[in-house]
Amino acid sequence: MKGEMVLEQGLESGKERSPRAEERRGMWRSLSLRGRADEKVETLRGVPLFRGLSTRELERIARHADLVNVEAGREILTEGSYSWEFLVIVEGTVRVQKAGKPLARLGPGALLGGLAIVSGGPQVASYVSETPVELLAFHPRSFWYVLDRTPELSRRVLASLLMGWGL
Repeated sequence: MKGEMVLEQGLESGKERSPRAEERRGMWRSLSLRGRADEKVETLRGVPLFRGLSTRELERIARHADLVNVEAGREILTEGSYSWEFLVIVEGTVRVQKAGKPLARLGPGALLGGLAIVSGGPQVASYVSETPVELLAFHPRSFWYVLDRTPELSRRVLASLLMGWGL
């Protein structure tokens, strides 16, 4: 599936080759991916980060993202690793932790891994699903493409990163 290639692309690049990386790679492969554009647009309308955007803007975002379902208790992103997806929580709750200590609990509209994508560095925290979670996943090139063409979303993402949502 197209979504599997997007989510696995970073793991194929060779930056991350530990047993932990292989386990994570298996997790992404086991995820349920959905992708109908009209379904994604309707899902986006309910996410706080995307509220108020035009249908045209939502359609553009939907074309460049995959919906991913993660079961409860899974590590989504790992502190210190390089990941290749920018994630937005659509539904569910995610715990943010650093050095194993809880920092925050995030819900719909929150960004995951944004700081690492923007800086090109490793993840500064780990993210663990506390409940079943639905995520919107962007490959970095798609993420930048969408932001370049959607100024209002760019402002919202910047504000989210500055407030610490996108650790």
